[in-house]
Amino acid sequence: MVLIFAGGVIGGSMAARPAHAAEANNNATKLNRSPFVGKQKELVFPQGFHYFEMGRQISASIMRLKLEMFYTRILFLGHRAWTDPTSRNHEPHNHDETSHLSLNVDIWALNTTHEALATGDSYDDLSISAGKAGDAQAEALAKIGLDTTDLASVSKADLEIIKGIHDVANDAEVGAFNPALDDATDKTEKTAIQNGKIKNKVLKLSAAVLALQIQEAQGDDSVASKLADEQKKLDNNIALDAKAAGQDSTAISFDGSS
Repeated sequence: MVLIFAGGVIGGSMAARPAHAAEANNNATKLNRSPFVGKQKELVFPQGFHYFEMGRQISASIMRLKLEMFYTRILFLGHRAWTDPTSRNHEPHNHDETSHLSLNVDIWALNTTHEALATGDSYDDLSISAGKAGDAQAEALAKIGLDTTDLASVSKADLEIIKGIHDVANDAEVGAFNPALDDATDKTEKTAIQNGKIKNKVLKLSAAVLALQIQEAQGDDSVASKLADEQKKLDNNIALDAKAAGQDSTAISFDGSS
């Protein structure tokens, strides 16, 4: 058996080196060329590895694109549902329209059926008495500003605001219009104040009727009789306002809020 050690031969003649010993020594020298010693060798990967890496990068890019498209659509639908109430009744044509990456989002749940009413409005801001008589009903409903298509869904907070509109209009009738009528001496002035009072009563009674209708729609059967009485008063004052259509109507300032 022949062993190579330090360029010599153990177990054989020191004077005669076999030809294969030089070749073995040369191979040993090649094996000692570590990539971490001296000039490093360039690492060469198999061709298949590059295809794998390219595929991985493409897959990651596609996933990012899908996520961007998904969140862009969520923002779009949310904006449309917020700014366009008619879009809340939209039904998707297929599952993929509102589903990406197996995630279903009910975007319309982000919105409520009714816009919240403003709180703490001053009476002078709510008043409809200025201008002309004849259109008090429409003016009152515009001031109240509630969507009446689904009264059962009106919030408790909005119901309290509507009741507050009734209360402040009633206070203005007693604390502002009645004294102004008592103090008025000119007939034309008195007629205009009276027209303003009628318009104020339409505002007050519209709020009262609407509040009772909401309570009834939400299951309170005890308000039926009261609702009928208030509706009768409202109809009477709407008729008086229509009769005075085109006449001047005077608003009386009052310090109060809903």
